[in-house]
Amino acid sequence: RALAHSFQRLVNSPESIALHRLIISHATTNPELSHLFYEITALRITHKMEELLRSIDRTKQLHIPHPRQAAEHFFALLKGARHLQLLIGYPSQSPSEAQTHVEHVVDLFIRAYQPNPHQEI
Repeated sequence: RALAHSFQRLVNSPESIALHRLIISHATTNPELSHLFYEITALRITHKMEELLRSIDRTKQLHIPHPRQAAEHFFALLKGARHLQLLIGYPSQSPSEAQTHVEHVVDLFIRAYQPNPHQEI
């Protein structure tokens, strides 16, 4: 949950939103910059989460057959429609709305990868 809250605060921060707008505005004129930005931000975070999910799968806390895909899904769920809304200028969420969103995403993710006691791992 702490990781999810930290990620959401980071990607939805005014600084992050401004940087995303800037990178997107230059994506067609300077694709190398956009690719570099993706590789040192989203791709790096996804790889770290993939490693964490592999470890969680090995300890059988959750059953995660495709950790890379699960990492991508986790972050996509956290960003949700809210991130796009912020990018196009909608007002920020209240702290309680952001908290509720993160809690729902984490609960959904855990339920999705909960080991089935009747399934062979």
